[in-house]
Amino acid sequence: MPSGSKTDLERGPFLALEGHCALKRLEAPCLFDLQADQLYELDDEAFFFLASSPSLSSAMQEPATAELARYCLDEGLLRTSETRHSLPSPERPPLPTLRYLLVHITDRCNLRCRHCFIGAPSGKELSFEQILGLAGDFARLQGLRFIVSGGEPLLHPRFRELNERLPDFPLRTILLTNGTLIDRATAAALRFHEVQVSLDGLEETHDLIRGRGSYRKALQALRHLAGAGISLSVATMVHAANLDQLDELRRRLEEFPLKSWSVDVPCLTGNMADNPLLAAPPEKAAGKMSLSFGGGYYGSSGPYACGAHLAAVMADGSVCKCGHYAKSPEGRIGEGLETIWRRMRRFSLSELVCRCSQLESCRGGCRFRAELFSCVSDPDPIQCFARGMPFGGDLKHASREEPETRKGGENS
Repeated sequence: MPSGSKTDLERGPFLALEGHCALKRLEAPCLFDLQADQLYELDDEAFFFLASSPSLSSAMQEPATAELARYCLDEGLLRTSETRHSLPSPERPPLPTLRYLLVHITDRCNLRCRHCFIGAPSGKELSFEQILGLAGDFARLQGLRFIVSGGEPLLHPRFRELNERLPDFPLRTILLTNGTLIDRATAAALRFHEVQVSLDGLEETHDLIRGRGSYRKALQALRHLAGAGISLSVATMVHAANLDQLDELRRRLEEFPLKSWSVDVPCLTGNMADNPLLAAPPEKAAGKMSLSFGGGYYGSSGPYACGAHLAAVMADGSVCKCGHYAKSPEGRIGEGLETIWRRMRRFSLSELVCRCSQLESCRGGCRFRAELFSCVSDPDPIQCFARGMPFGGDLKHASREEPETRKGGENS
């Protein structure tokens, strides 16, 4: 064979990841479908096989790689290419992995919602360069969902440029909006993988919370977004005025091809603290959370309580465990996202005063809500109510040493 010639196994076509897919090294190596929001766990051999962009003929030589290649081609995760597209192996990120980053790009808003946890806007916002820097840092940390929020994010002065640039990163981008600024042209121009619109009841009760006319605009935004073929989700907060309307709201939402509907109970913070009469009885509000469906929950894994894979960046550049902890940030973006993530305080399930048969699924609920109610290591009472459990769980006879956080009464 002449020097430099290729064997049949070295010739194309080659296997390459589809543009909507990325290899991620999380706690285990994975293939992430950004468009479908689907994570496929791999072993090391399969991970490096996909990263190497092998020729189709060589992939078919071994039963294991042939099966993997056929599956990925059938599922639209791989394509064939006349050129090789091998990928560098990503560095291992700090554990637990940062999978979900909520970025409040501005705190400016065109509404004054009576339950907003952020409170009165101050006009702060992240610069265009800061947001792109966060997306790059997050991608290097093997992040999955880059969630853009506000305030109302469409009010950011460089939102249109962000909309064009964020697809450059191997991340699933999700836009959280009140929907009032989304017309047909805006919906058609959006390049986010998913848009989540807030809808807090039927017309009268939604407008009671968010302002007159906001319900019809939000509903029209959902129609425009559906027409543009964008993946849709809806977020609803349970309050005293919509408590008896959520079943009807769910029926109305059947008009839309929703990926998820998240129903949650607001904390008495921010504007909600100034409107306590809007709070529904917790045992009744919690029961409505079962209406939720889809993948809107940013959960934990392994031995950790809630928030193990989530961080939030506020409009002033501070970084915290989630938006509720904005007053006790873990650092500022100038330090670097990885530096802050490595030192961020996390709770393990063993630290919680939860003796419950549902602990593995509930994970103790929200640490911020537990802290508001009593203590950061206590159960989240809303989750106890939602699951029909007594506060503290149904296995209280189980003996376990009380966590240090409760003994000292420390905050997280």
